[in-house]
Amino acid sequence: MSLMPAEVSHAVLAQINAQVLDQISTEPSLVQPPPPENVVSVVVADSLANVPQQRPAAGVVDRDAFVRTYREAMTYFDQGDWERAEEAFRRVIGIWARPEVYVLLGYTHFYRRDFVRASNYFLKAATQDPQDLAAHLSLALAYNRAGKTRKAIGAVWNVVNLHRENADAHFLLGYLRHQLHQWEQAEQAYREALRLRKDFSVVYQYLALLYYEMGSRDEAGREERFRKAIATYREAIDADASASPSYSNIGYLHDQLGEHEEATEAYRAAVRAVVSSGDFVELIALGMELLNAGRYEEARAAFKRSLELMGEAETRDGVSRVQVLTWIGTASLQLDDSRRSKAPDKELLREAEESFLAALALNPEYIHAQLGLGASYYAQGRADDAIKAFQRALEIDPDNEPARSNLTALVEEKLERRLYELGLLKQIREPITDFAPYQNRSPIPVRGKPVSETILEDRR
Repeated sequence: MSLMPAEVSHAVLAQINAQVLDQISTEPSLVQPPPPENVVSVVVADSLANVPQQRPAAGVVDRDAFVRTYREAMTYFDQGDWERAEEAFRRVIGIWARPEVYVLLGYTHFYRRDFVRASNYFLKAATQDPQDLAAHLSLALAYNRAGKTRKAIGAVWNVVNLHRENADAHFLLGYLRHQLHQWEQAEQAYREALRLRKDFSVVYQYLALLYYEMGSRDEAGREERFRKAIATYREAIDADASASPSYSNIGYLHDQLGEHEEATEAYRAAVRAVVSSGDFVELIALGMELLNAGRYEEARAAFKRSLELMGEAETRDGVSRVQVLTWIGTASLQLDDSRRSKAPDKELLREAEESFLAALALNPEYIHAQLGLGASYYAQGRADDAIKAFQRALEIDPDNEPARSNLTALVEEKLERRLYELGLLKQIREPITDFAPYQNRSPIPVRGKPVSETILEDRR
């Protein structure tokens, strides 16, 4: 006996909910570690610290002009005005050409994604001062971004040869070996970076990713590598207990291994870690990861906490209140749908409806909220309201295929129910979702006549 309202078709509801989710989610995957630009911040900081220390001696150059122009260049640099910063640094070099200034000049091109020109300036700095670690590390980063990975490795080796205890250099060396799928050498370099700096949390993430990629490429060693990745993420948590991506990735890997209870606990730990930190951006990211992973209860909790952190603000850190309300509604809707064997959860469906309505009150044109509203109406057995909601969605976006297909399905279903009530149909059939039984059927031959006439002829 179905526990759904009489007006609700399981197959139609599944179709509608799947399309609502597809509009805002993606396939679940590991949360990727940040790019190795943390090294960039280190080398820029080194160059910024070194320039003031290397101010020219009196009588060599115009010290006042040097300091004044350097400060002007750094003002533009801090503002991200790379063109003006470039021009100002060129004037600094005209006064006194220091390798540290060439590094900073290089970054005015690096941040504009002109990696070839950036590498030229970094190389000039490294040539002028072969002991300048910032120049060598920056050169490696620029070569890597320019697709010259092997040249980047050579630049990093210059740093390793100068300072074998430099953890950043070993990390970057591991990262570059990783890009070339030189698994053992990459693992060795990552481990050396961690030996030198045990709290180097980003390295644990890259090492775990390395094990995951190795396992994904080797079915025989898949479980062993995935478990090594899990163990490495746990090391990352020991180094930084607030590292929610590590908890999420542990959950993802347990899911991949079919260990769903362990995955649930890991995802819940991720929510606890981020909620306690109060980091809004990280909460939003976690909520989306959980939504993608089908962990709707945990996603709902993350989004609701995000909404609390927004207070009365309409936007925060590039995320709008409309979006968060829509995500809460979607998580609630999907959570109810995931419990399909039970009776519909009226409270969850009401929460979903109210969330979508609140989003639309702020932005009546937000298509994702409008689609979600239609789905929530249908899940509650309110087919007429659902039809109106999808009609409104087509007014907002006439080319929206989910809105069109959902509207068609509901109108056809309504017609079938009416014909059934009038006695013109013996039963209401669920829409066909499995076409396997029809794969070996032969099509009706067409003999130069309309198909309808051919069918009628064959049935006589």
